[in-house]
Amino acid sequence: MFICRNKITIPSEGDRNKIISENHCSAVGGHKGITRTYNRVKRRYHCNGIKADQTLIQNCRPCQLKQLVHIKTTDGTNRYTRFSDKVSMDIMGPLPTTQLNNIYILTIQDLLTKYSIAIPLQKADAIHVADAFTNELVCVFGAPKALLTD
Repeated sequence: MFICRNKITIPSEGDRNKIISENHCSAVGGHKGITRTYNRVKRRYHCNGIKADQTLIQNCRPCQLKQLVHIKTTDGTNRYTRFSDKVSMDIMGPLPTTQLNNIYILTIQDLLTKYSIAIPLQKADAIHVADAFTNELVCVFGAPKALLTD
């Protein structure tokens, strides 16, 4: 170690790992991540390429256990603020035949409120599905801005 401009220069890898560990894993370090640990270290030490020594922090077991996974939605769900703005639709079946000869169920769900509608169908073709969708959703609640199907 050398003192240079009121900062300690750390040449050896062992010293680097010790300093990183002290500034990341200790109670003072608080497992704050790569950038915050690097900023804490560079305030007191001069160490060329210390930001490249990220493996100790990346392999930190407590950080890995509590790390949150952030998922960004790409479908713009925040744009839908009213009932029936965005609905999902799916067909279940064929199922056992009912007394009215229905063997399919058309399910429609509002994605904001989770309100669901189940509509029995005799056939799962475009005409029957469109007719049920129009009569049971559009005529009752209005047309949705978006429709999610598979």
